[in-house]
Amino acid sequence: MSQPVQFIIVCGHNEKLRMKLNESLKISKHRIYLTGYINYVHELMAISDIMITKPGGVTTFEAIAMALPMLLCKPIPGQEQDNAKFLVRSGVAIHAETSGDLTERLSELLDDAKLLQHMIENTKQFHPKESAFASLEVIFGTIAMNNRSSEIKICS
Repeated sequence: MSQPVQFIIVCGHNEKLRMKLNESLKISKHRIYLTGYINYVHELMAISDIMITKPGGVTTFEAIAMALPMLLCKPIPGQEQDNAKFLVRSGVAIHAETSGDLTERLSELLDDAKLLQHMIENTKQFHPKESAFASLEVIFGTIAMNNRSSEIKICS
């Protein structure tokens, strides 16, 4: 990447990976913070512009809850591939097919504030309030189609 970027890399319990990255990234022009397992990932998400991750269910749900756009890579066949397709189709994530594609997509995202903002806006469709409104629209639409002569009354 041409412009310097700050990366926070969470290696979890993989100490071997953390040590390897620590050694190989010493000469990087980017600002890099490496950590092992932590219990404050939500705080890192809150200060981040984008998260690069595999499309696991819990992590991606947390990112959506934090309105954090995602760049997805290397999904495991099956559930993670399905998650990636859904997240990309929903407009909250972009999928990178290869390592070279990952760098290119990241550069594009960081250079396009409108795209990042659009991805943030797309996360709102999954927030409880918006989900409830969307559900009501579907329910009312279905009732109206099935029963055009009926009047729908909402009681509070």
